[in-house]
Amino acid sequence: MAKDPGIPLHPTKGVNPHLTFCPRCGGDGRELVLVGANDKVRTCPNCGMNAIGFRSTQSCPKCSTSLRQAKVRTLEDHEKLPGNLCEKCEEEVKKVGELVKDGAVHVQCKKCGMQGVLRKDHPLAIQARKHFNLHNGEPCGVEVDACPQCEPHDGQAGEANASVGDAG
Repeated sequence: MAKDPGIPLHPTKGVNPHLTFCPRCGGDGRELVLVGANDKVRTCPNCGMNAIGFRSTQSCPKCSTSLRQAKVRTLEDHEKLPGNLCEKCEEEVKKVGELVKDGAVHVQCKKCGMQGVLRKDHPLAIQARKHFNLHNGEPCGVEVDACPQCEPHDGQAGEANASVGDAG
């Protein structure tokens, strides 16, 4: 008696392997996903999330909307799937976490979406921590209207147009 492999096999592609990419930077992932016959991608009509391998009778894992009205497509043969973070991004996230524990503040640009951290001695980081009455190690963040990446300037404009807000 044959043991069930746990993956419903595709009639022509078997385990139907797909490589992954890093969801943060888009670089090559480290995993191999065995999709098998679960090769349908349903796009949630509410939030737009792509649910891979879900059935129309299931709900979106992000917003719980029914997938009955979702757009459906089949994965391409060599289509890469989102995986875990790559080694470089894992290290960067770890380093950011350590900086925040030491007093740094998360920052995001409204205009270009740039994300990063301000060191604990940066004037905007000090202002944010005072505003929320937070101590080092407690996460907080600021959003700036523009940053040096999207609007080169003398280094002051992005700071002048900053709004302080919760990171989470």
